[in-house]
Amino acid sequence: MFIIDTAIWFSMSRITGTLEILDHSWTWKSDKKLTVSDLAFIDKVNPSFAIAFKRHIVGADMCEKHVSDQAKFIKCLNAVNQV
Repeated sequence: MFIIDTAIWFSMSRITGTLEILDHSWTWKSDKKLTVSDLAFIDKVNPSFAIAFKRHIVGADMCEKHVSDQAKFIKCLNAVNQV
């Protein structure tokens, strides 16, 4: 298992989090609440990566039914990942 602190830079904004790599999968946990604009920008830059990325965000498995609606997906993720 590897745990890596990561940062994804988008123009003037930055998304940071922790990437955990296991034997057969990986998960990503944000350091802050994600926003709709964070995911929209990932979709814009690389739609294929965005699909995979959304599936591997911690808590995404509980929010699968909302993936097509980014606002509901983010709201669900932030609720699931609340500390």
